[in-house]
Amino acid sequence: MQHYKSFLATFILAVGLIFSSWGQGDFYLLRLDNFFGSPLHKVNEPYTLAGEVAFIGEGLLQSVYVNWQVQGDQEVYTEFFPNIGNYPYVPWRWQLQQNWLPDQTGEFDISIWFSGLNGQEPDELASDTMQVRVEVYPQLAVKQMALLESFSSVNCGSCALATPGLRKIVDENPEIFAMIYYHPFQHENSPLFAFNPKDQQLRRQYYQVFYTPFSVIGSLFNGGSIDVDNYLMFSEYEKWAGFALEGNWQVSQDSVLTVMVQGETFVNTHDKDYRLLITGLESEVNFDTPPGNNGEKDFFHVMRFFVPDANGNKLTTSPEESGFEFEFVMDMPQGIDLAKLNLLAFVQEMNSREVSQVVRLQFLEEETEDPTHVPGVAGLETMLRVFPNPARDYLAIEPILNEPFTVSLFDMRGVQWLQTQNTHRIDVSQMPRGVYILRIEQSGMIYRGKVQLYP
Repeated sequence: MQHYKSFLATFILAVGLIFSSWGQGDFYLLRLDNFFGSPLHKVNEPYTLAGEVAFIGEGLLQSVYVNWQVQGDQEVYTEFFPNIGNYPYVPWRWQLQQNWLPDQTGEFDISIWFSGLNGQEPDELASDTMQVRVEVYPQLAVKQMALLESFSSVNCGSCALATPGLRKIVDENPEIFAMIYYHPFQHENSPLFAFNPKDQQLRRQYYQVFYTPFSVIGSLFNGGSIDVDNYLMFSEYEKWAGFALEGNWQVSQDSVLTVMVQGETFVNTHDKDYRLLITGLESEVNFDTPPGNNGEKDFFHVMRFFVPDANGNKLTTSPEESGFEFEFVMDMPQGIDLAKLNLLAFVQEMNSREVSQVVRLQFLEEETEDPTHVPGVAGLETMLRVFPNPARDYLAIEPILNEPFTVSLFDMRGVQWLQTQNTHRIDVSQMPRGVYILRIEQSGMIYRGKVQLYP
């Protein structure tokens, strides 16, 4: 039954898009589904243009031209993609080799359209024009984590099939990927829904979820969970962030939860609806017998509560005051294993759905001497130097601690290019140029950041 619901939802969406195109007077055989670029970017940094389309004609999608133009620039850039070979309605992901390099700050509109489909003339249109607005700033923060929000159901067989794949993606990259698992349908008598109906419904309604398994990655992707993969998650993580976040939480002996979050804003919030959302996740919830009919007894990254709820907390800053700080005190919900509880904070622009920063909050013992100290990933940044960045021939690692350390380097698709121990100078001269994720582990602490290799 759930397979049928998923198929029916996809069919209705496809038909709706087709009739929408007909209603405009033009019918094109390429449907523009998703754009993977960020609405925020840093000046003088390469901006990758990539996205996803679907061919809604007959036969195969064999070849096409991708065209783009930046507002105010007279030049139209074109790239040809031959030998695609995709079947109708199967998503085709495209990524241009040529990047846009903004050399000034401001708001820019980028137009993207497709032409010359399957051997037609290069100027023969094959799609509508996608308009993308990018805000370019002089300074932005590094993305701390990428967030996957997934909607499931205890009576959904395809959910049970999709869940292990989603968990594998997130659990293999716990330092940079986070996941929130919702179970928002009340008609199923799900104990996961019954634990917190309000927040389940608020997030379901916000994303307009009407079938499962359904997943969302900010403004980058929303759709069937089966289509989520490492490429999408690393594409989200690669974005620059408009906020920096850190914080901690503790539970007193009388079960009072205190959460503190501090942050800094790098973007304009005046005409936006940026909100700070804080959620409590139970890493694992187990049942002796399946609560539904799909056989699942064990559930992971389960949303238990929001602080104070899933409407979030409005962020308003001024050019004179870019920092912000929140403190929340509430009764700890009953029935949660504190040993399995994690708190996640993220900033979301509610109109575009863009998730602009994500951080896992640090748990503090109640007896801690310094409640402002936040150990963990951020702490190691003061323990080492990594230079030069951008780099061409080598990366130098200078730890301050005289203890063993491990260095790993991943590309933005999650492919590991090297791993070495106690190496202070790393040769990167033969590696492809681009942006990489550097991970250094020392004394149980982890440093991570982006490094760029230039020609």
